[in-house]
Amino acid sequence: AAIFLNLSPSYSVLDAVRDVHRCDQTLVDTAFTRHSAGLYLLSLPEEDLLRPLISTEDFGRLLQVFKSLFSVVVVAVDGQAGIPLLRAAIEQGARTLLLTDQSILKSRQSKYLLRALRLEDTPLDRTALVVDNYRRRLGLEPQNLSELFDLPLLATLSSEGVSRIQSMNSGESMFDLAPKDPYCEAVSALAQTLATGESTPVAARSDSLLNRLFR
Repeated sequence: AAIFLNLSPSYSVLDAVRDVHRCDQTLVDTAFTRHSAGLYLLSLPEEDLLRPLISTEDFGRLLQVFKSLFSVVVVAVDGQAGIPLLRAAIEQGARTLLLTDQSILKSRQSKYLLRALRLEDTPLDRTALVVDNYRRRLGLEPQNLSELFDLPLLATLSSEGVSRIQSMNSGESMFDLAPKDPYCEAVSALAQTLATGESTPVAARSDSLLNRLFR
């Protein structure tokens, strides 16, 4: 089983943090949202307009609990969460992916974030770069970003664009709507890379981990 934390289900990641001392398989089975593919999902409450404060100590303890209950734990979190929370997630993670695009603004933000993490001696030796929404010759090239951030490039994710918007608006998986979209192929290759523990992307495969989970 796997769990994805995406930092309007009724039971949120905030509830899980508060319940960390009683979090067990029974609570997971009765309170966590479960996707039809078998994934357990936790998100922030949809009605919260501001990012809430989360105890770094309790969050780290929750990750330890999840690692004992699930074979795979994926945490999606951004720089607004704060350096202490990010560091807690990175220290416990087997792999960390920095997701960015080719824009100057996003590149600057990512560079400042990495600088802040390094100043706190955050271990980034298992961190790699993923460039999203890639467009050839329309911005900084992935290799340039890799050199700018001093991180190895793991993947570039490109898309026809329309398919992603349609998927978000309809609530349907892109792997159902447009399985041959370049984005789906790139994500499948990335998932296979992570599943096998490789340090460089492998070729996209139709029987990849992500395809099996979402079909």
